[in-house]
Amino acid sequence: IGSKELSYSCSCSHAKMESALLSLGEDDLQQLLDKEDGAEVHCEFCRLTYKFGPQELEKLLELIQKKPH
Repeated sequence: IGSKELSYSCSCSHAKMESALLSLGEDDLQQLLDKEDGAEVHCEFCRLTYKFGPQELEKLLELIQKKPH
C-alpha cells in the first residue's frame, strides 16, 4: 500500500462563522450590535478568531429581516 503524511487543517472560514452568527437570530444580533459594538467568534478546533464589526452585524440583521418567516 503506500504511506501518506498526516496533517490537520480546519475548514473554518469567515463565511461559516457568519452563518453561525445568523443562527443566533435577530434579537441576539441586535444585542451584540447595541451592547458589544461587534462580535468575535472563536473556532474551537483551530482557535482562530473572526471579528465582525458593527457594519457587518448590521448587514446580517438586514439579511434576517428580509428573510420570509
